[in-house]
Amino acid sequence: YNENSADRAGKYTATASFATSDSNFRAPEPVSIDWSIGKADYDMSGVAWDYDGSFVYDATPKRIEVTGLPEGVSVSYEGNTAVDAGTYTAVAKFDINTSDYNVPESMYCEWSIEKADPDIRRMRWDYAQPFVYDGTVRTVKLEGVPETLEVSYEGASGDTVGYYTAHAEFTPKDPANYNGTSIRDCKWRILKADYDMSGARWEGDFESVYDGSEKSVYV
Repeated sequence: YNENSADRAGKYTATASFATSDSNFRAPEPVSIDWSIGKADYDMSGVAWDYDGSFVYDATPKRIEVTGLPEGVSVSYEGNTAVDAGTYTAVAKFDINTSDYNVPESMYCEWSIEKADPDIRRMRWDYAQPFVYDGTVRTVKLEGVPETLEVSYEGASGDTVGYYTAHAEFTPKDPANYNGTSIRDCKWRILKADYDMSGARWEGDFESVYDGSEKSVYV
């Protein structure tokens, strides 16, 4: 026999050659047959992406990979790492170092990095008590505004007695990676002022004696 056994995937031609010890017969002509061992498939049922959908932008690189690779399979990636918020498509391409197995098909994963919410835990209006009118412009504003936000105000300034409502509008400085936010309006007021009466006093004829003329006192 020739090529009638093999332990690797491939195509073979087996040839059987014959001989006889009986001089009354001629040995048969050799006969051949083509046969093959097909490539096996790796068990990729345990291979999965390690992405669980929990990425939020924080200016650091995010990365996803596949886990559970069978021994003998290596992987290279495209699109599996990013920094900015957005949606991406990762590709895992597989390679093997043997000709006995089929190369596994590439795996794809759509993944994303969500925009971050600004940290507003310390943000509050600086208004504590009503202002008293003094002829100047009074203003309320927010303290603890995150560096990622720009803020504009409506109704946050006034110079006359009355009630006001301050409203803040927020704009992310990096809208591709950060969300905006909101905060309750601030109700504030300017009270009427008291005149300084410390210098006022009564004057006049406090202890006069009747003489038929009009007497008076005044401030």
